[in-house]
Amino acid sequence: MKKPTHSTLIALVTVISLLPVFIFLASIRISDYKENQIRIAKSATAGVSEMIRQSISEKQRTVELFSEEYKSQILEAVSDPDNLVLFEKLENKIKSFFPDYFSYTLADTTGELIFDDFDGYIGSMCIDDLKTYVATKKHKTRIHPNPYAYHIDVIAEWQHKGVKGLLFISFKPDILGQILKASEPESQILMLVIKDQQNLIEVTKAGHRLHLTDRNDFRMSNSEIQQILYQEKIPGTYWHILGLQDEEHYLTAKRNIYLQMGSVYMIFLVVVLILWYVLHRYELQRIVLSDKLILKNQILEEENKLAVNVHERITTKLNEPIENLQAHVSSMMTFSGDVQFCHGKNTDNYYLLLGDFTGHGLGAALGAIPLADIFFTMAGEGCSIEEIAASCNKKLYDVLPIERFCCALILCWHKPDNTLDICNAGLPDANIIDANGKIKEDIGSGMLPLGIIPELEVNSVTIKLSESDYLLGYTDGLIEALDENGSMFGTDRIMDCIHHSTSKNLFNNLIDELADFTGKNSQQDDISMFILSFRKGE
Repeated sequence: MKKPTHSTLIALVTVISLLPVFIFLASIRISDYKENQIRIAKSATAGVSEMIRQSISEKQRTVELFSEEYKSQILEAVSDPDNLVLFEKLENKIKSFFPDYFSYTLADTTGELIFDDFDGYIGSMCIDDLKTYVATKKHKTRIHPNPYAYHIDVIAEWQHKGVKGLLFISFKPDILGQILKASEPESQILMLVIKDQQNLIEVTKAGHRLHLTDRNDFRMSNSEIQQILYQEKIPGTYWHILGLQDEEHYLTAKRNIYLQMGSVYMIFLVVVLILWYVLHRYELQRIVLSDKLILKNQILEEENKLAVNVHERITTKLNEPIENLQAHVSSMMTFSGDVQFCHGKNTDNYYLLLGDFTGHGLGAALGAIPLADIFFTMAGEGCSIEEIAASCNKKLYDVLPIERFCCALILCWHKPDNTLDICNAGLPDANIIDANGKIKEDIGSGMLPLGIIPELEVNSVTIKLSESDYLLGYTDGLIEALDENGSMFGTDRIMDCIHHSTSKNLFNNLIDELADFTGKNSQQDDISMFILSFRKGE
C-alpha cells in the first residue's frame, strides 16, 4: 500500500480540522436565527398592540361622537323605553354609523338597563363590564361570547338637557383577526390571549375562538407556551399579544442551515474555482441590475412628472384667479396637502376654497382630485357654499381612509351687493380687515372638518362688506412654522403684521416675515394663505 502523499495528508487534515469549525458556524447561525425571530416577534407584537389600541380608541371616539351627535334621539328613546319604534329608529342610526354593529342598549348612570333584553343580545359579561365601568369609570375590552355572535363592547357617556346615561354598543370583532392576519410573520403565530384566565385564546388570524374548529381546548397547551418568543400587554384590554415560534418553520430552517453548511463543507476543496465563478456572475448580475435600476428610476421619474402634471392641472390650471386675490402655497414635499381653488372670474359670484388635508405628500394630495371635481362643478352651477360643503364632505367621507380628512374654508363673494357667504371647517380663524388694519370680524371654525362624518351640518355666515375691506385666510402650517430654535411663528406675529400693514403690502409683509423667522430651518408642513380684496373693479 502506498503511503499517502503530503498533499493528501494536508487535505485530510484540513478537511477534518475544519469539520468542527463548520459545526460551530452552523450553531451560530441557528442562534442568530432564534435571536432574529425574537426581534421579529417583538416588532410584530408591538405593531399589533398599537394597531389594536388605535382601533379600539378610534371606535371609542366614534361612539362618543355618535352619542354627542344623536343625544336628542337618545334622550327621546330613554324617556319612552316602551316605545319600540324609538328603539329601532335609534338602532337604524347606529347601524348606518357603524357597519360592524351587533347590538346596543342604554343604561342609566348606575348601570341599570333602560330596555329589557328579551332576545339575549346583552349577556352577563356585558352587564359585568357595564357595572365595572360605573364603579371605576374604566372599561377593558375583551371578547364576549354570545349565541348570536361573539363581540366586543364600547361604552360612552351621554348628557342632554340635564339627563345623563350610558350608551353601550357591541361590535363584531372581525377587525382583530384581520389585523393579526395582516401582521403575522411567515415564521410565527400571533395570538390574543387572556393570561389571567389560564391563557385563554381570544383571537388568532382565523378570527375569534369560535372559528378555531381544529382545537378541542381554547387554552394554550404547554408546548405552545414554550414556543412564546415575545409578549406585550395591550393597554385598555384584558389581552396580551403573543408571538409564537412556528415549530415546523423552525425545524425547516434548522435543517436548511445544516444542509447549507454541509454543502459548503463538501465543496470547500474547489472553493477558489467557485469563488471566481460566483464573483464573475455577481459582477454580470450587478451590471444587469444596475441597468434595470436606472431604467426603473427613469420610469418612476416619468410617472412622477405625469402625476405632478395631473395634480397641477386639477389644483392649479382649473383655477380662475382675479386681481383682487393674492395667494401663496408652499409645499413641504413634491405634492402639497394644501389646496386653493377659485372660480367665477367673470361672474357675479366668486368662489374660493382653501383646504388642508391631513398628512403630507402624495397621500394627502390625492384628496384634492375628488374635492376639485365637486368644487368646480358646483361653483360653475352657482350652488351655495352650504351645498358645496355638504357635497365635498360626503365625497371625501366616501373615498378617503378613516384617518384622512380636510380642514377647509369655503366662501362666495357676491359682487353686486358686496356680501360674503363663508364657512370654516377646522382651519384657523380667517380675518376680515378694514382699511385701517383693524380686524372687523374673525370667522372661526364652526363645524367639523370635511370627510369625518357622512352628514355634515354646515354653519355659514353672511357678512356685509365695505369696498376697503379685505379677507386673510391661512392654514395651520403658517402658525406652526418653526424657527431654528423650534419656536412657532404663532398668531401674534400674524396679528402684528396685520396692524402694521395695509391691504396692498400685508401679503408681502407676511411672506417676508415668515422667511426671516424660519431662516434656514427646513419646512415642517405645507403653508398656504391668501388675501382677497373686496374692492370692485380691481
